[in-house]
Amino acid sequence: SSSGLWSALPCELAVATLLSAGFAAACRATAACREWRESSAAQGVRDRIYEAVTGASIHGCGAAELGEVLVSTQLLLAGVKSSKSWFLETGLQTASAAKPIPLTAECIALFLDDCTLFAVLRSGDLRCHRADTGQLLDSVGKKGKHRDTTCALFFNKRAFLLGDQVGGLTLTSRDDLTERQQMRKEASAAVDALSQLDETQVVALHADGCMDIL
Repeated sequence: SSSGLWSALPCELAVATLLSAGFAAACRATAACREWRESSAAQGVRDRIYEAVTGASIHGCGAAELGEVLVSTQLLLAGVKSSKSWFLETGLQTASAAKPIPLTAECIALFLDDCTLFAVLRSGDLRCHRADTGQLLDSVGKKGKHRDTTCALFFNKRAFLLGDQVGGLTLTSRDDLTERQQMRKEASAAVDALSQLDETQVVALHADGCMDIL
């Protein structure tokens, strides 16, 4: 496997080899599978990129934290001409104003996972985009009777839990958006908010003030 191949190399050599393809390519490579994402070489790639962007050397930078830093940096420096030479020196592409991504309905939540951006729409549709270019990678519409989606939670970075206007809950796999499971058909009122308590429990707050621990 690819993870076995890279783990056979000395860590510093594997990191240098991956980074030689550019920061964006290295990030996409380490996100190829969850087993590879947890390797020492993948961690070294994230730490090196974090240091190049922020100037701070922090060991153990997570994929989600690095993604937020990269997106924030692009937004803050978009259109700043003087930053061009600095970006070229560090291996990053010059930031520019991104083209708007057309959506078919109101977006109620965005989740960034490595170099992938997930958009949850009011209609219940889920869309997966590349964070750097906005390219649409996957899109799945909600099946069955139409119910407005009111909130969403990225549960354990593995699945999306969607709450709807009648209190229903639907779980969708992060790795396969077509894999959906209805956790609850309805409740006392619409689900206003979802929050993760721990690795197994979620709190659902309803519009009538009721709260469930699932």
